Amino acid sequence: MCYNVIREVIAVDTSVVDRIDAEIGKLDREKQLELARRLLNRVVDAGVQAGRHSIMEWFGAGKGTWRTAEDVRRYIEEERNSWDS
Repeated sequence: MCYNVIREVIAVDTSVVDRIDAEIGKLDREKQLELARRLLNRVVDAGVQAGRHSIMEWFGAGKGTWRTAEDVRRYIEEERNSWDS
């Protein structure tokens, strides 16, 4: 099942994926789980790298909410009070 996704995403030769799958099938359960963890981490890490953003994207985010220091204080106080609810 997983290698079907790999085939579509990276468009590798089917025979290569089938050979890899056959080799994985020879591993004991623990080794297969370790391999699955490594593969999943690799895919997740690649997604995290692709989804990185700049801190500058937040520039001006609170501009309309916090015009003065008193606005900031009031906002923080309201947020803290909402935690108790």
